[in-house]
Amino acid sequence: MQFCFVNVLPYTSLSLSLTHTDVSCGLEWMVRYQIIMGICSGLHYLHTKRDIAHMDLKPENILLDDNMVPKIADFGTSRFFDENESRIITKNCVGSWGYMAPEYVNRGMISKKADIFSFGVIVLELLTGSKSDYPQSKEFFTQFTKDVVQIWSKRLPKAHYSRQVHRCISIALNCVDAIQDRRPTTGDIIKKLNEVKDPSSSWSWLQKTLKVATGVGTLVLILLPFRSWPWVIAALNVVTTAELWYFLSAAADRMTSDGCSQV
Repeated sequence: MQFCFVNVLPYTSLSLSLTHTDVSCGLEWMVRYQIIMGICSGLHYLHTKRDIAHMDLKPENILLDDNMVPKIADFGTSRFFDENESRIITKNCVGSWGYMAPEYVNRGMISKKADIFSFGVIVLELLTGSKSDYPQSKEFFTQFTKDVVQIWSKRLPKAHYSRQVHRCISIALNCVDAIQDRRPTTGDIIKKLNEVKDPSSSWSWLQKTLKVATGVGTLVLILLPFRSWPWVIAALNVVTTAELWYFLSAAADRMTSDGCSQV
């Protein structure tokens, strides 16, 4: 017999936090990002350490403590998988509409990938601050990405955080893929989130590259005769400007490709 023990939290649920706030007030981006990380970490523990599929993951079942650390609750519909078992078929589908994976609704298929779908919907709600239906269409995904980026670009104090927003959009849209085998695992998601956990690291490669370019220019000046320096400095100014434009353009392209590519 399997038992699950959780702390009793006299605090609010994620559902209430989403109801009483949107992206224009309340939960700041880093709080939302930490909540996303926390939910995925809890789900990763259930899937990999306990072989449990929650099967009713939704904001109402995510409790937040006083530090806004999320705790997954309500295991009434959870299913335990035996060794080497990955899917279960049931005729009694129990869950919350809008968070249930299509294969569970249509075929009664229980799997850990169903939790991934629910997680994706929750991330979408954290990105937008509201509940809504998310149709499976390329046109919707494209417009949704533009809308979310535009919303958060007005709020985020640092441009660095936009990479986290792009990454969370990409993760969420992959999680709600109608084909369950194309959804990422919790391990995949955690890896992707950790890659952009430190916003400042997004630009470290650019800073290092510019330092190298500056160092090369200094070395050239030292090796050449003094009378040649004005000409070299003028040439280096042109090169440095061109390099800076190139690397900044590459940075923008890199952020876009990292954020909007498949996870």
